[in-house]
Amino acid sequence: MSERTIPLIGFGTYRLEDHDQCAALVSEALEAGYRHVDTASAYNNEAAVGEGVRTASVPREDVVVATKVWYDRLDYGDLKRSVEVSLDRMGLSTLDLVYVHWPVSTYDPPRTFAALDMLFEDGLIDGIGVANFTIEQLESAREYCEAGIDVLQIECHPLLPQWELCEYAYSRDIDIVAHTPLLQGELEDVPELRELSADRNCSPVQVGLAWLQSRGISAIPGTSDLTHLVENFESPSIELTEDEQATIDGIERRRRIADPYFAPW
Repeated sequence: MSERTIPLIGFGTYRLEDHDQCAALVSEALEAGYRHVDTASAYNNEAAVGEGVRTASVPREDVVVATKVWYDRLDYGDLKRSVEVSLDRMGLSTLDLVYVHWPVSTYDPPRTFAALDMLFEDGLIDGIGVANFTIEQLESAREYCEAGIDVLQIECHPLLPQWELCEYAYSRDIDIVAHTPLLQGELEDVPELRELSADRNCSPVQVGLAWLQSRGISAIPGTSDLTHLVENFESPSIELTEDEQATIDGIERRRRIADPYFAPW
């Protein structure tokens, strides 16, 4: 990628399919201080995301805009066309980050990454990411991607810490972005987070996001509530103590939200 790094907090747009609502929320997020917006071709909202980015008062060069290519468009020609269509939908000349959404179906490492490398060389994308990969698949991706894998996006939260996968990525200088960091609302009900948040007079969500960020993991929570949008953005300012981190690290319950039948694990 360029010299810009992935901010610790970004705005996720999964399930924001109403065009006007999505565009307004993206614009509001950027005005509130967010500098990373995440979408995907499968979310059916790239046009709205692009509109929100363009209409906000924030300079385009200050925003990391990421999208993902769906698993049936990962062959060489299909992938290139998919990215070009995404750029057209969003009304942008470049994308800061493009992910392989899932390593299944038409995913073929030599052909998939040859296309991404070409898009990188042509200046249409500034960084390459992979999402929902295992360690073995990440190793293969690194072998075939000449431009280098910049980011791994995975489901990660206190009930799915992904210790081994995160350690592997960090040891290869690959940044991590956590999708589904709020467990689709279930994070509020985690007793350990509720107790810690009561002591700090903040929300369990903020504590959970702060825990991710204490590990150097970026998060892309989504919300349609403007109050929560601001609260999520403020989470990096919460500095957890070692004891608080250890309490969250010690949670033994496990819960995975994104677990489709075609998942590679």
